Amino acid sequence: MRIIAGAKGGLLLKFPKSALVRPATEKVRGAIFNILGDIENHILLDLFAGSGSLGFEGLSRGAGQCVFVDTLDQSIKILKTNAQKLDFLPQCLIIKGLIPSVLRQIKKQINQFDEVFIDPPYDRNLINVSLAGLASNNLVDAGSTIIIEHSPREVPSYQGFKTVDQRKYGQTLVSFLKKIERV
Repeated sequence: MRIIAGAKGGLLLKFPKSALVRPATEKVRGAIFNILGDIENHILLDLFAGSGSLGFEGLSRGAGQCVFVDTLDQSIKILKTNAQKLDFLPQCLIIKGLIPSVLRQIKKQINQFDEVFIDPPYDRNLINVSLAGLASNNLVDAGSTIIIEHSPREVPSYQGFKTVDQRKYGQTLVSFLKKIERV
């Protein structure tokens, strides 16, 4: 698996050899970042990060900072290895923790995120739990974009968020959500 574009385009990423980790494919990552467009100096959150392919792709394309979250020791080790290999350590915060409790910890360090990537294990009911944690900790606003890679069997449907775009790539759906601002 490699970084597709940007300053580190073409460099290879290590990824955990675990059935629990399903890295975003190059096709899906490329499509996501084409849709997002310019993310220069944005602050990213990569939940269920695994190898960090989404967050590192964003950093390569000019994002200013990325917080990576995962629960697996093997993923945390590989995230640190990839950050060091890509020379992104100063722009990375790597945290081991469970959603949603880890989001309270993150709120103490980062006010809000421009983009949030949520790529949980499929069909484990983690999408709406993640959205609830983002909302309750006020980590996103109406200008933030939440990108969720998920199976068609699990639909993002947490109150206060709306789906603004959705694409299908084989058996994978990618949903783009925005927070609804209350007037």
